[in-house]
Amino acid sequence: MISTIPIIVYVLLCLMVTALAFRARGGFLPYLMPSLALTPVVGLLILFRANPDFARLQSKLKTEG
Repeated sequence: MISTIPIIVYVLLCLMVTALAFRARGGFLPYLMPSLALTPVVGLLILFRANPDFARLQSKLKTEG
């Protein structure tokens, strides 16, 4: 029997990547699909690679507030 907890954690991590993608160009769907198909880490890498200034903006917002 498959435990559902790891699946729920995996989907939540993928949704966290898409929550970050709401602020990025391209919307959330291009980042949700690779996150679900591969891993959330790959989704994050794609997000930061596709939007290089997005990573700088996130770190800037973190230091200001």
